[in-house]
Amino acid sequence: MNLYKWCGIDNKYLDVIEVKKGDDVTFGCYGGATASGQYTNEDGYFVIAKDKEFVCAVLLDAHATDESVGLVLDSLSKNEKEISNRANLSLKDSMRKIPEFFMALIHDSEFIERSKSITGETAFLVVFQKENYLWWLSVGDNSLYLFHPEFAELGQYRLNERIFYQWIGQKNSIDLEIPCFVQGTIEFRKGKHTILMLTDGVLEVGDRPFEDSKKLFDLYQGDHETATKDVLGVVKNAQGRDSCTIISWDVVNEKEGLRPTVINKR
Repeated sequence: MNLYKWCGIDNKYLDVIEVKKGDDVTFGCYGGATASGQYTNEDGYFVIAKDKEFVCAVLLDAHATDESVGLVLDSLSKNEKEISNRANLSLKDSMRKIPEFFMALIHDSEFIERSKSITGETAFLVVFQKENYLWWLSVGDNSLYLFHPEFAELGQYRLNERIFYQWIGQKNSIDLEIPCFVQGTIEFRKGKHTILMLTDGVLEVGDRPFEDSKKLFDLYQGDHETATKDVLGVVKNAQGRDSCTIISWDVVNEKEGLRPTVINKR
């Protein structure tokens, strides 16, 4: 079991690309260009991974201050053992218990009250992958991709749409009269899959080359460290101001995915 945790206020990576690999998960950070006016980094992540068994990853992208990222990371750190215990359950139980935990966390009245006392908000993306299934919960505009040749043949690369005007923090879309968020579950196909999570600084730069998801798909067919350096290099060369954070990993699934009914016509 491995824990990876980072907050941009501790290591800003201004004008610097940092790419590292922990076990099977690759992390990339670029704090933004000071020449374009960047002076801070309000991204963050929290990842618990068990080699070849599961990955539970949280990606955060705040604004105004980093206080919302600190709030979420503090809550997750206090519950690290609980998350690990749920992730280590059987496939069916963990795919039920992990979503229950995160839904309870963001709806918790104490957590919401603490959110009101801070300055700023954060986009919040959770991904839990175990065996041949993946569940996600998204509040805001962080991006999630699932790359596989069968999906790519049909033009499917992204798993979520960027939803604007949703956050966790001082302004909290979970604290609305009707809480607003997006979640989903997907079964893998047979073969290798790449899971990619990123903050919007990757997309909103220059002529926005990575809004074409196929460009990301093509890059991540190879080594993840190289691909991540290439993506962040494009942002750096364009002097992108916004901070960029990328998390990625591969999964090889040996099970056949669901297939449609085929009727043979004579």
